Amino acid sequence: MKTIAFFSGYFLPHTGGIEKYEYNLAKQLSKKNIRVIIVTTKDDKTLQSVENTEYATIYRLPVYSAFSKRYPIIKKNKEYINQIKHLEKQNIDFCILNTRFQLTTLVGAKFAKKNRIPMCVIEHGSSHFTVYNKILDFFGHIFEHLLTKKVKSYVLDFYGVSRSLL
Repeated sequence: MKTIAFFSGYFLPHTGGIEKYEYNLAKQLSKKNIRVIIVTTKDDKTLQSVENTEYATIYRLPVYSAFSKRYPIIKKNKEYINQIKHLEKQNIDFCILNTRFQLTTLVGAKFAKKNRIPMCVIEHGSSHFTVYNKILDFFGHIFEHLLTKKVKSYVLDFYGVSRSLL
């Protein structure tokens, strides 16, 4: 059985376009007898760190609570290390990294490169991430460009969900 791992900043019950996209894709892949693993963030402390559903196994990486609802910053603690070690034993055949500016994309890129797993980035946005504050957005755009450059050092294949991303 093939196994595909998705890496994304958020997943259900957090709601948004990427979460819906990933949920529907995971459901369809599981119907085709493809095992799906979703690696995301634990943006809500009430969520389980590992959850099995009928369509996927979900790993939620620990994050710092300060910005977890807007931009999850991954906490590389013992729980994180244990989850990554467990993921390395899952015989993953392909990694799909959702969006260029989430830290989970960089985690996924490093993970795939280290474990020699083919990967791609699927981009969902056609503009910079914004918090609607000129000063914070200025520094955020610099950070986003640096993060994208780092991700590009690991990933060769980038795809967009619409023509506006060309």
